[in-house]
Amino acid sequence: DDPEPEILMLAHLKYGQGLPASMDEIQYIHRMREKRGFEASLPLLSDQASFELRKKMLEERELYEWEVREGEMKKEQQERLQILIDTLQERQAKIEEFNKLRLDKIRDEKLQTRDSQLNDIDAERIKLARTLKKIRDSMLEEFKERGEVPR
Repeated sequence: DDPEPEILMLAHLKYGQGLPASMDEIQYIHRMREKRGFEASLPLLSDQASFELRKKMLEERELYEWEVREGEMKKEQQERLQILIDTLQERQAKIEEFNKLRLDKIRDEKLQTRDSQLNDIDAERIKLARTLKKIRDSMLEEFKERGEVPR
């Protein structure tokens, strides 16, 4: 019956490239069916009025198909934009994580340096305190030997 069976319009679909069918492929199949129905409903080119009607119908169909294609392109563009946004957000998250780790490392190093310096200062303070105590004790011994009482 049909010079071009519907199955031939689906021949380009292969596994991983349109199969298994997603909503996009199902919509494509419906549009192809609509187009075949539209083409079957076109008036024959028998007279001038039929020609004008056919021309008008074809122009309207072409505008409709352009709108559909434009919508598909916008949808695809939005998907790509979303992928780009997601990629940039992942990249930003990695950069922030890297910076956080770097900052933590620097802070830990600075804290270790500070603690080391505080320990050195504390050790020096204790050493000086012991030295001063020895000097004081020796001075007290001298005063006791001389019989003087320091105040």
